[in-house]
Amino acid sequence: MRTLKVATLACALSLILIVAGTITTQAASHDNQVWGLVRTRDHSTMNVWDKHVTIVVRSIQNDKPGAVVAQSKLNHGHYAADMGNAPAGKYTVQINPGSTGYESGQTLIDYPGPGGNVHQSFTLVLGGPPIPSKN
Repeated sequence: MRTLKVATLACALSLILIVAGTITTQAASHDNQVWGLVRTRDHSTMNVWDKHVTIVVRSIQNDKPGAVVAQSKLNHGHYAADMGNAPAGKYTVQINPGSTGYESGQTLIDYPGPGGNVHQSFTLVLGGPPIPSKN
């Protein structure tokens, strides 16, 4: 009975460590990136969107979008725009759904600077602008 309890405890601890390691690896793999998911209202991330949707990150200068700092295409509904050595500050993340029938849109983010990352997702809605979300 005692051996079973110890084995169960060891298994639970191993599972916790594996999950913690996976989360740390995912966050580290997005250093210097603005990244996220683009899906439709029914949570679809089908590859059909991969051919059309692009993400553009622009700096903010004098309260207006400035130069393009980073851009990314979708890969299975996900994107990761490499910010390089862009300084900390405010940026716009713009989504251009191309000829998919959805509207384009943008949202404002606070980028923490080199070594940091921002997770920004969008939900595409027919007849309206994309809905930004952090999850």
